[in-house]
Amino acid sequence: VEDEMLVHKPCSDLKQRNLTQILQHMQRDIPSKHAKAFKGGLFIAIDRRRMRKKWPYREKTYKQVHMENVKLLNDIASKGIEWKGPRGVKNLPVWECGVNAVQELDPCMQKISSSMVNFEVAVNAEIFIGTSISTYSISVWKTRVLKGINNNYEFTKNGIVEVKGLPKVHKC
Repeated sequence: VEDEMLVHKPCSDLKQRNLTQILQHMQRDIPSKHAKAFKGGLFIAIDRRRMRKKWPYREKTYKQVHMENVKLLNDIASKGIEWKGPRGVKNLPVWECGVNAVQELDPCMQKISSSMVNFEVAVNAEIFIGTSISTYSISVWKTRVLKGINNNYEFTKNGIVEVKGLPKVHKC
């Protein structure tokens, strides 16, 4: 849902650009057997600070969805997200790791360093949900599979499905 991916043309028909829809699919499609994985909260590997800036593109097609995504991210980062699990509804904290972990570093090192922290958190998470049109997701999946870590899911336009083994890579 980052702004550069909203306007990125390749694989456009495979993308879900609306964060609200993504979160709704997660609640609907993740099996209840994984409910305990969310007890500590929901980790989102997005640099929200970068997204808060004004819409940087001449193309205005996705400006509104970008603004809605930023508002939702800001809301859930500060208040948490209402999560419907097998034992009812609870408020889960939403956390960002990489950006916060590297604030003391030189600014020129923060972006790559925060990406590395986010990658490690995603690789070692109890559940990983990614998309097959993302280099980042593919890298996390491959690392998890090679380390023998299961519970990998793919976000598709129609919902979230479990990925067994290495994911298929789309070539658009």
